[in-house]
Amino acid sequence: RARTSPFCPKNEPSPLCRRNPYQRRSAVFKDSHLRGEFTAEDGQLLMFTIPYDEGWTCFIDGKEAEIKQVLGVFMAIDAPAGTHSYEMKFFPVGMKTGIGLSAAALLTTLVYIPLDSRRRKRADAVPETAAAPECQTP
Repeated sequence: RARTSPFCPKNEPSPLCRRNPYQRRSAVFKDSHLRGEFTAEDGQLLMFTIPYDEGWTCFIDGKEAEIKQVLGVFMAIDAPAGTHSYEMKFFPVGMKTGIGLSAAALLTTLVYIPLDSRRRKRADAVPETAAAPECQTP
């Protein structure tokens, strides 16, 4: 039963207090992963109060769905009619590039250290007799 509002006529439920039958029913959020279920009519948006970011991908019943930016800040998807499950995953834009650059830097370092070590051993192995001749003073 819906609660009444002091701003509505007596015994008439407030639209703000009525439970929306087309809302998300359940949601589980872990780290960069969000999943749950919703029920919607055709033409409705499922809006998330999560700031819009290009790193998010959304799947409805396992199929990728386009994420829209709404109200200039939040994310929403076109919700198909009926009861569906959704899953959202976040992977920061630029993370793959950062991982690649870090791996390249690590590989370069691992290759450089043995090469530099060999170069130093060769420099230390040069005999003293092979040193430059002493200069004679006139």
